[in-house]
Amino acid sequence: MFIYANLGKTVIIDARIEREYKGSRDAGEARGGHIQGAKNLVWSSVLNENGTPKSPEEIIKIMVDLGVTPEDDFVVY
Repeated sequence: MFIYANLGKTVIIDARIEREYKGSRDAGEARGGHIQGAKNLVWSSVLNENGTPKSPEEIIKIMVDLGVTPEDDFVVY
């Protein structure tokens, strides 16, 4: 409910792989695609090769490059 009520104000980040974001239904989803206006940031892009999280500074840069600033309200799904 919160997300729906705040569409256009809250940045929505879709953490799935690009193929799923673009509409793949490989996992049996009833409908493919993403929430309108959602930005795609694959979950693994914030991890180092060894699986540990990147530094806060690196993650902030990745987010800013996506168009999301630390001041923005955002939801990751």
